[in-house]
Amino acid sequence: MKKKLIIILTLVLTLILSSCLTSKFGYKDYGIHTNLVKKDYEVLGTVSMKSTINNILWLVSYGGKGYSDLLAEAKSLYPEADAVIDIAEDVHTKYYFGFFNQITREYTGTVIKYLESEPKQIPETTNEVTNNNLNNKAEQTNTVEEIKKDEINE
Repeated sequence: MKKKLIIILTLVLTLILSSCLTSKFGYKDYGIHTNLVKKDYEVLGTVSMKSTINNILWLVSYGGKGYSDLLAEAKSLYPEADAVIDIAEDVHTKYYFGFFNQITREYTGTVIKYLESEPKQIPETTNEVTNNNLNNKAEQTNTVEEIKKDEINE
């Protein structure tokens, strides 16, 4: 009986220590890249925020914050803030016997204000891009119908 218990405990301990819960591997998230030119915005300062996520057996997860919370924090410090850029993330992870873990993320970013009255809107769909292109061509020529006729003739 004692020998059986030792074998079972050894197997359980091996599974816990060899699982993905105990392996720390890095990942790279390059996010969204934009072409901001220094003349398009003014730097207001920096903002920092901590976020903690708790996991129980990787099945139940609670807590955490995202970009909208970081932007809200920036707007509380700088009311004229439009965006947070150059966000750095520092991750600290604590494991408790493989059953519970706590991930604390510290975000730090640069708070900016756009110098234009309104930031340029990024189209969300391909149809939106196509419609914008048709509308731009329509401004250069007479009507959208002429553009469609030209595209058919081509």
